[in-house]
This record gives sequence, structure tokens and C-alpha cells, in this order.
Amino acid sequence: ECNDGDVRLVDGAIEQEGRPEVCFNGIWGSICRYSWNTIDSYVLCKTLGYDGPNLITYRYYTFPFGLGDVPIVWNYVDCQGWEQDINDCPKKLYPAFKCNQDSILGGVICKESCVDNDVRLVGGDFNNEGTVEVCFDNLWGLIS
Repeated sequence: ECNDGDVRLVDGAIEQEGRPEVCFNGIWGSICRYSWNTIDSYVLCKTLGYDGPNLITYRYYTFPFGLGDVPIVWNYVDCQGWEQDINDCPKKLYPAFKCNQDSILGGVICKESCVDNDVRLVGGDFNNEGTVEVCFDNLWGLIS
């Protein structure tokens, strides 16, 4: 279950990467890659809370995070870059388009502006507790 407009990245090794899914009519769905570009990836990352001044995004038309098993619910997303939320971008909604499952958006990576070896705590109720993350190659990740 999800709330309409929710956005997530799934099946990535870290939270900043994965196959984008959006909640539409109470179910998770994928995005067709037709017309998807770097600006759309940038706004998607901002929606997910990655909005540092040096945000770098990548998009995949291949499927490093798998095809998933959810319906395709968005197509022809056309962000301009000023939007704070991907939901504010013009797009076609299911069923007003055709898109094959092998034409979904394969993945997005949201690289934040962090410096290698930076350390932070996330998910805690106070600033001195939480999960430890370390920056490597401009990506926050867990220690293993």
C-alpha cells in the first residue's frame, strides 16, 4: 500500500540508487523511459530529498535494478528543472499511453555533494544517534 504521489527507488544496493516507482491510484508502478532525461532524474532526486547544491544524477535505460513486477503508470514525464516534486511535472498517466515492460526507466542514481570519507548519522531521533553512513565516490553508504 502507498499514498498517491509517493516516490521510491527500489532494488538498489544503497538508498540513492534503484528503479524508480511511483504510487498511482494506491498501487506502486513504474515509469516508462520515453522522453525521460537528466532534468527529470534531477527533479526525482529532489523529490526524494537529495537536493544539495552539487547534486549529480544518472539515469539508466538498461536494467541494472531489474524490470520489477509492477504496472507502468507514468510516461512522457517532462520536468523543466524548477519543480521541487516530480508529481508537479507534466506527464501522461495510465491508461493514456502505450509502453512495453522492456521500455521502463531502468534506474536512477542520486549523488549528493559529499566528500569522500565524510561520516554522518541518519534515522535517529537525536543528532548523536542513528545509522552510520560514510561518503565514498560522492555516495552515502553503509559500513560493511
